[in-house]
Amino acid sequence: MLRSALVIVHVLLLVLLTAVPPLAASNADQKSVAEWLGDLLDDDPKVRALAASGLGRKGDEAAVAVPALAKLLEDEAVVPRANAACALGRIGPKASAAVPALVKAMEADPESAVRIRAAVALGAIGPDASEAIPALEKALKRENVRVHAPIAGSIWRIKGESPEMLALLTHLLEVSDADTRAAAARALQEVGPAAKDAVAPLAIALFDEDAVVRKTAADALAHIGVSNPDVIESLEFAELDDVEAVSKAATQALTALRGQGEKGVSGAGAADDAAPDRNRFEALAAGESVALSCAIKGQSAESGRITLKIRPGSGGGTEVAGDLEAEITENPYYSDSQVVHELSASFSGVGQESGDAKWVFGAQGRYTERTTSEDVDYETEGELRVEFSLSDDGAVVGVVCGAVTWPDLVFDAPPD
Repeated sequence: MLRSALVIVHVLLLVLLTAVPPLAASNADQKSVAEWLGDLLDDDPKVRALAASGLGRKGDEAAVAVPALAKLLEDEAVVPRANAACALGRIGPKASAAVPALVKAMEADPESAVRIRAAVALGAIGPDASEAIPALEKALKRENVRVHAPIAGSIWRIKGESPEMLALLTHLLEVSDADTRAAAARALQEVGPAAKDAVAPLAIALFDEDAVVRKTAADALAHIGVSNPDVIESLEFAELDDVEAVSKAATQALTALRGQGEKGVSGAGAADDAAPDRNRFEALAAGESVALSCAIKGQSAESGRITLKIRPGSGGGTEVAGDLEAEITENPYYSDSQVVHELSASFSGVGQESGDAKWVFGAQGRYTERTTSEDVDYETEGELRVEFSLSDDGAVVGVVCGAVTWPDLVFDAPPD
């Protein structure tokens, strides 16, 4: 009975840590980094916690707040500490100065929710957090097995490819706790193509009794990008799943893997698809518009589709303008509910020839993002950066919208 009560209390704490009141989140869109920094000094812990979340939503634009957020990791209240760790993770590599403070929080904070968020933030900082590796490895021995997956994922993100962490994550796919299995699949998704040796157990996970595990396994297989008959057959079976989210994730994974096969990853159809891609780029050069889209195979167990519509700019030459639309469903490690991001943006820029690519663009614009879940419903506006190259083989695109980043998307299909 006591154990059950403790689990319920822990779940409620996680809900409180991740819930953002819709009104407060909406007001957050109108505040600057400087205003949020001022709120970090407020006497009310709720205001300090909200300020940390607001700075996190600014992404690396809030790099100036890193010292203040590092100090907030020692706040007397748990929610500001947890939100500070999350914010430092969302700032990413530019938060490297906070590594010592995050290590201290991971080792000494009395709340597991703070310790784990600190561990995940260290992984988000990446190789610049290498001094944290010994502490993270100790955390694997100290913390409950249910949180081993995000810790292992952080070690991999800092060290690069790690056979030891890959083996641990593969093992965690088979433990009795469903949340742990799902977390392991999410971490393998973040590992990406380097987790190619995990595709067999992930294919088995498509038959898991838990729907979240099945969906996350499908997302991971799409991102890892290894197509073989067993994976395809398992995903085709998962398309028949009674749970719509699982069926949809399997369909998206099959689309992604078959698209790679058509481009030569699995061998079939590469010659047939090369010409349409070249025609799109030649059309843009000739003054016509082109449309490209692909399935999201990105970070944090995200899945969905992003579409680019590119047209010649008014100045001629290699000047372009365009629109971006995306819908991404995320199952973040810190929440039991799905989070849906809907993005719309417009951008413009000037391209130039570079190496084998016909054009390389660094376009700027504005975006609007609506984020919804069981706990939140708010809109954010901000600066958008789109970087992409147009080559004979396909469009390789990097998109940055606020704190959301997709670094290497391959757009290989027209919009639905």
